[in-house]
Amino acid sequence: MKKLWQLFFGNLRKQLILGMTLIVALMMATFIWDMTRRQEIAEIEQNALQATALSHSLATSSAVWVLSRDYSGLQEIVQSTSAYPAVLYAIVLDLGGQILAHNDKSKIGMYLSDLPSSSAAPELRQTVGTIDVLSPIILGKKQVGWVRIGLDRKPFKARLIEIKRNGLLYILVSIGISAVLVTLASRFLTRRLYAIQKVADAVQSGRPDVRVELSGNDEAAKLARQFNEMLDSLNQREQQLRSFYELNLVGLTIISPEKGWIRINDCLCRMLEYSESELRDMTWAQLTHPDDLAADEAQFNRMLANEIDGYSLEKRFVSRSGKSIPVQLVVGCVRKPDRSVDYVTAMVQDITERKHFESEIRNLAFYDPLTNLPNRRMLSDRLKQAILSCARNGKVAALLFLDLDNFKALNDTLGHATGDLLLQQVAQRLSAAVRECDTVARLGGDEFVVMLENLSAYPMEAIKHAQLIANKIITALNQSYQLGQHTYNNTPSIGLVLFDGSEQLSHDDLLKQADIAMYQAKKAGRNSIRCFDPRMQESINNRVALEADLQHAIDTGQFILHYQSQLDHCGNIIGAEALIRWQRAPQRLLLPSEFIELAEETGLILPIGQWVIDTACRVIMSWQHCESKKHLVLSVNVSAKQFQQTEFVSAVKAAVKKHGIDPERLKLELTESMLLSDIDETIAKMKALREIGVRFSLDDFGTGFSSLQYLKRLPLDQLKIDKSFVRDIAEDASDRTIIRTIIAMAHTLKLDVIAEGVETEMQRQLLIDYGCNHFQGYLFSKPQPIEQFDAQLQKN
Repeated sequence: MKKLWQLFFGNLRKQLILGMTLIVALMMATFIWDMTRRQEIAEIEQNALQATALSHSLATSSAVWVLSRDYSGLQEIVQSTSAYPAVLYAIVLDLGGQILAHNDKSKIGMYLSDLPSSSAAPELRQTVGTIDVLSPIILGKKQVGWVRIGLDRKPFKARLIEIKRNGLLYILVSIGISAVLVTLASRFLTRRLYAIQKVADAVQSGRPDVRVELSGNDEAAKLARQFNEMLDSLNQREQQLRSFYELNLVGLTIISPEKGWIRINDCLCRMLEYSESELRDMTWAQLTHPDDLAADEAQFNRMLANEIDGYSLEKRFVSRSGKSIPVQLVVGCVRKPDRSVDYVTAMVQDITERKHFESEIRNLAFYDPLTNLPNRRMLSDRLKQAILSCARNGKVAALLFLDLDNFKALNDTLGHATGDLLLQQVAQRLSAAVRECDTVARLGGDEFVVMLENLSAYPMEAIKHAQLIANKIITALNQSYQLGQHTYNNTPSIGLVLFDGSEQLSHDDLLKQADIAMYQAKKAGRNSIRCFDPRMQESINNRVALEADLQHAIDTGQFILHYQSQLDHCGNIIGAEALIRWQRAPQRLLLPSEFIELAEETGLILPIGQWVIDTACRVIMSWQHCESKKHLVLSVNVSAKQFQQTEFVSAVKAAVKKHGIDPERLKLELTESMLLSDIDETIAKMKALREIGVRFSLDDFGTGFSSLQYLKRLPLDQLKIDKSFVRDIAEDASDRTIIRTIIAMAHTLKLDVIAEGVETEMQRQLLIDYGCNHFQGYLFSKPQPIEQFDAQLQKN
């Protein structure tokens, strides 16, 4: 069967010839069979029509003779009909079936019994050898007899056999012609493919430079070009592999389990510091580091046992000089037909440099590059281990969080390079001040952490030991530093927290607690130690909750304004100061001192301050529509962070325009501390708002460090005397002198003066005597809702 298959289907050309020949033969056979079948049907129909027509003619011509019983005339008609080709018999019968005339005269007078009772049309009967037609003889509308004609089918069958013989001949001729044409066509179509195959056979036989030479743009030409490109690519790769081996980029060797070393390249010789002949006298085990030999042999034995076909691992070789060389070893094998190892290939790459880079990457990942101390990541890992260790052995450990005092000032004055020198020396002193089992880490900036492990099983002894080490650190860090040409003194602030693994605290929680304690040390005056107190955390938690509630208050509109009236020396209300309140709960109203500082620190003062300005403008707008209120001026406090915003001026202008108020009815109160950051920018913003009419008052005057040089440049309208001077004006001569100086200076600068915190009539009278004509304080009213302020205004 295999040879038969090869004979007919051995190649593409044979498959094409056989397939096309079969297709043509099938198509021609189908065509000839269909043509023969149609011819047979046509012949049958033609014979039937001929018989029917002959019988009808005989019936028509014999009708009168039957009725007249003229047998001789009938016989003549029958004899003339039987002269037609293939007529076997022609018969005329009466209605009873008696033969009146027959081409065989011997049968005249006989009867036929297979006649139908009656028939209006001819009846056609076909047998294997004959076609029989029985037709009625009609005269007028009356049947008078029968006519029967029989035709011989043998000539017809002979013609059919001849047609089929000719059809078979046509089929054979067609198959022969198609086979010749298909053979020629297949040779033409496949000759280009055979050209490719010929080149492939040549390459396989060892001629890699042979290429297919075909022109054109048909599929065969494209395939030839792609085949040539593939051969070029394979040759190029082979050259590269050969060049790779010859370039000695990695150590390469071929080893036979029976014969030993077969081939060794120069790179491996240089790597191991042996000549090729010396290596051939050594074993693989002699070159391998003793600690890595077992792993290598285990893999090699698995390969010999046919469990694997190769392996890769990191190991160390030992060179002639005894140097340990880390390498990446890739081993493969070529097997014999019985699956035993024929020879082994090994690629050896020196990864010393890679190991060095990995070590550097690890140092960068876990150590601070400036001080070479563990960084936050390594500290976190060690702290987690320490927590587990404390829980296991019952010992107490401690965490010291250190921050250098005034380190920013050193960076700003002497530069970051000097700051780095200080950090490096601090790291050295910290490492020298603690035990070897302790960990010193740098978190970043000027923040360091010292973790003290295995202090004691008793908390009191542990804290004493931790404080002893902390004091030792402070003493070490208080010593003078020599930073280049500069001698510098620095102090640390240290937060201390104990842990024993039973508190269920994470390492992040412990760091936060130590950080909190460190900030308490800074608040206590720096250069000190503070232990973490749970009340510190409670205070932090309350602060976090307050911040969240403050954000919620902004989102839900829980703020309101109270208004404290401002009067002139005659007792007339000339305006008011808008003071914010926080309705944190239905029965709990918070004053600014309870939340403004937090709002400043978190940046929430910005939306709060904008809300105050918008609300104040809305109130001024309502006053403008009332004759008795349109003269009132409303003062609004502005925070430093709010005023420093780039868009502050545009925001105020937008609020004024939105509510359509007279800008002169809006007074912005600034504090002296706001003037110190950027006086030029402050003046520019004040002038931009002063141009549209907005007024300015300098709040808490006398408590800051205002410069007269700045004061004369500021577009102010008013100075507000701080209530700390007003409170003791009747008893303290110094306060009276300060107030008189402030009033005199304001008059010199042509500024209005208002005193806040006026609570007694004596204070008011003294202020009037000194030249102050505007007042604000509990003597006149407390800060009150707008409804009560309106009632006071009506009463006034």
